[in-house]
Amino acid sequence: MSCKLPCTASLGALFMRYMLGFIFVYHGFGKVMDIQPMIDGLTAMQIPMPTVSAWLAAGAEFGGGILLAIGLLTRLATIPMMFTMFVAITKVHWGHYDIQAGGMEFALTMFVMLLSLALIGPGRFSADALIFRGCCCGKSTNI
Repeated sequence: MSCKLPCTASLGALFMRYMLGFIFVYHGFGKVMDIQPMIDGLTAMQIPMPTVSAWLAAGAEFGGGILLAIGLLTRLATIPMMFTMFVAITKVHWGHYDIQAGGMEFALTMFVMLLSLALIGPGRFSADALIFRGCCCGKSTNI
């Protein structure tokens, strides 16, 4: 898909990237700083290799959030983040929708927003567009 999004759509992608980036950095930072509760939770859920899984999820959230916020490797960054949200939906929150009951709508919303960014790309106002000579330089590339 060429980076031919209109300016308003690129602004929408920018705002979505910033918000998602902030949320993921915030949640990922908490996990990176104190990973043990996540390891314990994954162990209780019988997730394979809970220590490795916890660090991969924390890294996907924290590192992926930074990449989204600046729009660097946006489509690639969404993949591990979507996987993390998919696991959260299916293993942690499945069967509940209301967030007050530990529901899945927050993780599901994050998943759908990440999927949307993966499909539309980072937009004109991103590091991807600058680095790969996309829209902002007057050329059309696949970013």
